[in-house]
Amino acid sequence: MTLFRAIARRLHPDSPHALRGPDPTRLKALWSEAQTAYAAGDADRLLALATWLDAAGDGGTPPVLPTSLGERYARLRGLARAADGVARRLAALEADPAWDFTRRRARERMRLRADAARGLDAELRRLEAAIAEVGAMLDAIGPARAPRRARRR
Repeated sequence: MTLFRAIARRLHPDSPHALRGPDPTRLKALWSEAQTAYAAGDADRLLALATWLDAAGDGGTPPVLPTSLGERYARLRGLARAADGVARRLAALEADPAWDFTRRRARERMRLRADAARGLDAELRRLEAAIAEVGAMLDAIGPARAPRRARRR
């Protein structure tokens, strides 16, 4: 629900915080996609839209990053869950006789496997970049301060 509200603030035409840079038809398409994902309860799609909005920024300005470490961690977990879901769906499809992966020619199987590996590698690179970004943020914050000693009176 909070994720949808954050997306709505950025995309709804009546919102004062709505994006103004992209083409209005593109904004309408993104808004309808957000509504469809919310109605379907597709949290992964909402998370993908929110991540895209953060990366796109506001018409040439730097991307808007999540403000807290907790929010970044939640988004990373969401991306990891989405990648796991894709891997599970691929495994289920491979076992499904309707897809007939076992009877395909070796060249086709190798191409399918290579395409899937490229997609998973791209997702892994995105996750590693996000982890590096969180690490850089933590490094910028610096080490924890030593606790102050209580004064004696």
